[in-house]
Amino acid sequence: PSQYYLFHNTVDDSVAYAYHIYYSEIDMSLNSGLGAVTSKNNVLLNDTLIPGRITAVKHGNGRDWWVVFHKGHMSRYFIYLVDTLGIHFHSSQDIGPNLSFALGQACFSPDGSKFAMYDALNDLEIMDFDRCLGQFRNPVHVPINDSAVSAGVAFSPNSLVLYASSMLYIYQFDLTDTNISSTKTTVAVWDNSYSPNPPAATIFYQCKLAPDGKIYLSCANSTLDLHVINYPDSLGLGCNVCQHCIHLPAYNAFTIPNHPNYHLGSLSGSLCDTITSVQNLQVQSSTLELFPNPVRERVYASLNQTVKIKNVKVLNAFGQEMPVNYSIIKNGEYIEVNTSSLSQGVYYLELLSEKEKLVKKFVCMPNLR
Repeated sequence: PSQYYLFHNTVDDSVAYAYHIYYSEIDMSLNSGLGAVTSKNNVLLNDTLIPGRITAVKHGNGRDWWVVFHKGHMSRYFIYLVDTLGIHFHSSQDIGPNLSFALGQACFSPDGSKFAMYDALNDLEIMDFDRCLGQFRNPVHVPINDSAVSAGVAFSPNSLVLYASSMLYIYQFDLTDTNISSTKTTVAVWDNSYSPNPPAATIFYQCKLAPDGKIYLSCANSTLDLHVINYPDSLGLGCNVCQHCIHLPAYNAFTIPNHPNYHLGSLSGSLCDTITSVQNLQVQSSTLELFPNPVRERVYASLNQTVKIKNVKVLNAFGQEMPVNYSIIKNGEYIEVNTSSLSQGVYYLELLSEKEKLVKKFVCMPNLR
């Protein structure tokens, strides 16, 4: 409970890109509860990266975390897993457009099911995210086509409405519509205000959903004010954008806090909720072992005692049964399951006997043939 990772980067070429992703470790039990940095500036990745768009979302098991950042000049996302054993590289995924540096922002929806990235050069990209597998899916490109040089993005508390702050405008999108681009609604136009006086214009920059259910927006200048969207779940002007309504005791230049949703729980009922649902299914009188794991074409299951198997299933991360063939071999000592038809990902082997149900996770790797 007192141990934290801080992920961060610098702008290493003084113009556009970061060359390193760092992490530092913080122990809040030290220094009489004020905390202390115990390990600083550890290099997690060396590459050419888009700076400032480190984002995170809780794993479907309700405990671990996915941490995501983007490579420059390409469509590649780097995805890391943070679990009880530390930080691990999970995968890189090429999806969406190639990104060049521009001032922008990325975030996950509060329910963790969607991801959005917006900047003034590459426009708005919206994708689904699989919290079980740590994968992006179904990219949707939304052109903005205005004169902005800075941009931000945030989801509403119900994860159904998206806001894009585009320097002079705040746009709203209805994510329940099959044609998201067509729902673009301008809910605010900069009112030519300055804070405290010219040239410190209160033009819109980054935005963030706060614990009080409101979205707060910083300015693309050093100012004494923030903007606020009071009712972001409401479509149209009912969302109630209030410009320069939050007055600060000191100047704030560009930034807004970048915290993930710490309160997001597990995907209840899914088989990646391994800390609760899957463990509850297992009866400890028998022990199920799988090998090899990861698997390519066949996985073998063995039990520590002889039981009569009534059924064998393979389920994907969403609990859907996958069509596979299996056979009992070596006088019932092993069960052989043909996994050659499965795509790459995480699966669960479920054995049902007369007395119990046993579930074990395995990872399917791509067939090399």
